[in-house]
Amino acid sequence: LLLLLLLLISLGLGLAWLGVSSQPSLRAAASPSPTPTPRLPSPGARPVTSTADELAQARDVLKTDPARARALAKAVLARDPQSAAAWGLLGDLDLVQAPAEAIKSYRRAIAIRPTDDYFAGLGFALHRSGDSAEGLKAVAKAIELDPRSAVAYRRLALIQYERGKFERALSAALYALQIDPKSASAWNSKALALKDLGKLPEAEEALARSLEIERDPQNLSNLAVVRAARGNLEGALRSMSEAIELKPDSVELWVTLGTLQMNAKDHEAAIDAFDRALGLDGAHVEARFYRSLAHERAGNSKSAIT
Repeated sequence: LLLLLLLLISLGLGLAWLGVSSQPSLRAAASPSPTPTPRLPSPGARPVTSTADELAQARDVLKTDPARARALAKAVLARDPQSAAAWGLLGDLDLVQAPAEAIKSYRRAIAIRPTDDYFAGLGFALHRSGDSAEGLKAVAKAIELDPRSAVAYRRLALIQYERGKFERALSAALYALQIDPKSASAWNSKALALKDLGKLPEAEEALARSLEIERDPQNLSNLAVVRAARGNLEGALRSMSEAIELKPDSVELWVTLGTLQMNAKDHEAAIDAFDRALGLDGAHVEARFYRSLAHERAGNSKSAIT
C-alpha cells in the first residue's frame, strides 16, 4: 500500500509539471471544431453557392450597391427561374425608377409564391405606373393575406401620401408602427404626412425617430426640409451635408442642398451644388432652372441664361 501511495503521489506531481490538473478549471466558450482542409475543385467544376446567402447579400446591399444586388438576383434566377425571392428582389430594385418592370417581376414572384410582401410591392408599382385604383386593390390583397403585414401598411401610407390623402397616409403609417415600431420607413411616412398636415414639430420628431433606427440619406433630406420650414436653416444645412456625405452621387440631394443654400442667400454655394448635380445628370431640369436662378440672384446675368 505504501508503494502504491508513493506511486500515485509521484504521478500527480508529474501531471502538475506537465500543466495537467486533476481539478476542473474555468473554460472559455468552446472553440469550433478545426476546419477541414478544403479540397481544390477539379478543373472546370462550378463553385458551390448558397442561394439563401446570395439573396441575403443582395438584400444587404439593396440601397448601397443596387447594381450588385441586381447581379446577385439575376445569378440566382439563372440557376433557378422559379425563385420567388429573386423575382421579388428585382421588383424592389425597379420599384422607383422602372415601375413597369417592377410590376412584371412582382407578378412572376406572386405566380410562384403569393405573399403579402409581393402584393404590397405590386400595389405600389401599379400606383407609380399611374393606376392607383389597381394598386390599392393589390395592397388590400396583401392585407387580406396577412392582416398584420407591416410592409403592406407602409406601402399603403406612401400611396395615400402621394395621392394627397394625408390623413389616410398618417393612419396607415401609425398602423404600420403598431406592428413594427422599429421601421424607419414607417416613421418617415408618418413624418411626411404630418408635415403636409402642418404639424411640423411632430414631423421633425418622427424623422428623428426614423434616423435613430437608420441614417438614411433621403430621411436626412426630409429632415432638412422640415427644419427649413421651421426656420432652422443652419440645422437644415447640417442634415443635408450628412445626407450628401452618405450618398454623394445623388442628383436629388445636391439639388435640395442648392435650394436650401439659395434660401440662406449663399448663392455661390448654391451654384456649386447645382453644378455638382448637373455633373451627375446634365439634363436635370430642376438643377438647370435653379442654377440659372442662383446666378441671377448672385448678379451673374450672363451665366443666368446658360
